[in-house]
Amino acid sequence: MNDMNPQKTKACLEPASASAQTNRNLWPLPTLAVVWYFIFIATITQAEGFRNPPPGTFNLGRAGGRIAQIDDSSAVQQNPANLVDVAGTEFQFTPTIVYISADFKSPNGQSATSQNPWKALPNVFGSTTLFDGKIAIGFGLTAPYGIGSEWDEKSSAFAHPTGVLRYQAPYFAELQTINLSPAVSFKLGDRIKIGEARMMPM
Repeated sequence: MNDMNPQKTKACLEPASASAQTNRNLWPLPTLAVVWYFIFIATITQAEGFRNPPPGTFNLGRAGGRIAQIDDSSAVQQNPANLVDVAGTEFQFTPTIVYISADFKSPNGQSATSQNPWKALPNVFGSTTLFDGKIAIGFGLTAPYGIGSEWDEKSSAFAHPTGVLRYQAPYFAELQTINLSPAVSFKLGDRIKIGEARMMPM
């Protein structure tokens, strides 16, 4: 009565083993929630599409990641508390040169090419220390948003009255924002610094 056929036992155990393997391959719900969260966050960051590149070569090299410690007068924009660490008086002129060009061609053969691809974005920073480095003041003039597009109005895609873009898109559009940022910084101790900057759109 207690004897069991090994082949039957193996056949009975195989479905349970396959089920356990399937359960191990399934992702737990918290892991799926984390994955979906980061996918959702990634779509939100696309709102920065109109923002210009960070000002200055050092800042651009770090892809804008200059927040905690900045050792030049561009701290006015990123972290004004660091201005007291910039010795003496400093002035920066860091223009950004942008090249943007686009070509359009529709299925019916109409085409258009953007005009004036070169753009100059001004960025100016200055700072000075007072009272043996206990106080610092500075200013910044930046163009955080400021890109324009211009198409050849005489191209076939904008021709009257059959141009495919004539009533779909403007041949000239521009978004321009210039900020003037005065800043002040105080050194309260060897490890404590505070600062404030105001952004004044012009």
